[in-house]
Amino acid sequence: MKKLFLMPLLAAFCASCWAQGMFPHYDSYTTYSMDSNLKIYQTVVVEGYTAGSCNYVCGPNNQQCTIAGCSSAVHTPRINNVIGGVGGWSTGPASSPFSYLSYQTTTSVQGTAGHQDSASTEGDVLCSGLGLLFGSGGGGHVGASETNYTYAPPPSGNVCAYNKNCPVGQTATCGAGTLYQSVPCTPQFYELYFAWYNFGAGTVCVGFPIAFGSSLPGNCD
Repeated sequence: MKKLFLMPLLAAFCASCWAQGMFPHYDSYTTYSMDSNLKIYQTVVVEGYTAGSCNYVCGPNNQQCTIAGCSSAVHTPRINNVIGGVGGWSTGPASSPFSYLSYQTTTSVQGTAGHQDSASTEGDVLCSGLGLLFGSGGGGHVGASETNYTYAPPPSGNVCAYNKNCPVGQTATCGAGTLYQSVPCTPQFYELYFAWYNFGAGTVCVGFPIAFGSSLPGNCD
């Protein structure tokens, strides 16, 4: 989940100074992963840089001028990373406006198939001279899902097919219709666990699911 935001020209230092001298380019994005214990990790990143310089051409004789306060300004990243009520705001190290800035935090929650947790993310960049220079974030939900797969004989050459097979009344949130693996075709059933997130643009299932073999069918949620 990536959000790109190019800061519009600002007038705080004075419109002509900023427009001619400094051009901020920052973005913020969030990634998700899950380990074999179904623990879900939410990582928020804010990064970018400011192009240009503190100098610009001004005056009737096109002399070199300097943006007031620019040379002493610093840019500071901050992140709000909350999942399942855990986490919060943190601040990264300040740097020169013209240095590449990259800061990230990770918050985790124990996932349970069929259960969802609220989540919120935000990545900001603060300028010591202007205040909030960039901000991007949102709120939604994250969770874990389970999908049942049943072996569909016979094998095709050296490949076994397992079809998604949900119990009556259950629907799988994640997972393709068929799972393939090399022979031998055991076990009879597979349970695939996924992490997913939804921030208002539809549910996105995280890749690299965790698979467990079973002699009994499982659930879908």
